Amino acid sequence: MTRREHALMLHDLGLSLVRQRGRRRLVGNTSVNEYDYGVLTIRHWPNRNALDIYFAGRVLSVERWSGTLQVIRYAPGTWEADLREAAKLAA
Repeated sequence: MTRREHALMLHDLGLSLVRQRGRRRLVGNTSVNEYDYGVLTIRHWPNRNALDIYFAGRVLSVERWSGTLQVIRYAPGTWEADLREAAKLAA
């Protein structure tokens, strides 16, 4: 699995979590769907068709441009285990 494929797999996991367990929140004057698990925060920006995952800073950022998912930022780390754990608990 390439680095991009791995990042997109994490994106899909995060998006699934925020859709299942997330809540609406206002960030500035934009409504986002947000899910928190410990220090892990997942934000889905429907108006931008984007997903960001934070863990002491942004560790994953993916946006859809012209119908294609683009990985903007991917920083591998221990947050990935937290994301998987949160997904197991949500299942």
